[in-house]
Amino acid sequence: MNNPFNRPTEYKPCVEDILYWVAEREAIRIHKLNGIDRKFWTQDPILQKYRFCNVRRRDDRVTQWLIHNLYDQYEYGKDEDLWFIAAIARYVNWPPSLLELAGNGVLPARAEEFDPHVFVSVMDDLKKQGLKCWGSAYMLYPGRETGSNKAETVAFRFLLPLANEAVKVRAAVAENRVESVVAELTKFYGWNTFLAGQVAADLTYYPQELGWAEDLYAWAPVGPGSSRGLNRLLGRPLNKSWEQSEFNEQLRIIWTEIAEQLDMEDLMLHDVQNCMCELDKMWRVLAGEGAPRSIYSPETSY
Repeated sequence: MNNPFNRPTEYKPCVEDILYWVAEREAIRIHKLNGIDRKFWTQDPILQKYRFCNVRRRDDRVTQWLIHNLYDQYEYGKDEDLWFIAAIARYVNWPPSLLELAGNGVLPARAEEFDPHVFVSVMDDLKKQGLKCWGSAYMLYPGRETGSNKAETVAFRFLLPLANEAVKVRAAVAENRVESVVAELTKFYGWNTFLAGQVAADLTYYPQELGWAEDLYAWAPVGPGSSRGLNRLLGRPLNKSWEQSEFNEQLRIIWTEIAEQLDMEDLMLHDVQNCMCELDKMWRVLAGEGAPRSIYSPETSY
């Protein structure tokens, strides 16, 4: 596929950009998986230089780690709470810390068994050792509480309330809709639609959770990066907000183009949302507004 970003006329985001980025980013993933030398992954200078997430969210490095090293270790069902493990995992988002938490019994099968004191103790101990404790993919929201450290805020303000109201979250999961889970999680302090959406998306990889959710291809949470990406595409002010229904409608239009042009009908709407966030990074570079936060550097371990 020709690179539409090289067109000589004045730059303006368009659907062809999306199709190009999706095809090229997926080709990079496959080349890497097959052990092809990095210099042959892509000829695109932006994709060569900067870090971009995969087309399918589940293919990203941390998500793959969570699936194979954490989530798959539990036999989830009606008596176990994958949603709560995912809630902890996505706030911490750093595999070595999650291994320490798991080893100290902080990742319970039932949410009510969560001990915030042990969570804080483990995280503080890692910090005292000078180790990295938190992943950087998701910014804490709304931030650290005055008079407490980060671990205390996460444990007592963001996670413990979920454990105390676990019955309500379980009921939302049982509705078999991604939207229902996000709506329930966002009732709690510290959970915006974007972060709640990450938890719900993790559940979609398991049939007994949200793997057969009714709205897998019809609903995705509004995220800041994807909102900007859609705004760029449609020529709207960058920070203009989106109504949920309109946001979903625009993502569905893009999903249809990707499915028909690239034969990728397996993408969930959350994947398309993720792609629009990454396109925002690409378009930002092309518009001369700055560069993505991370330069790509191959990593094989944590």
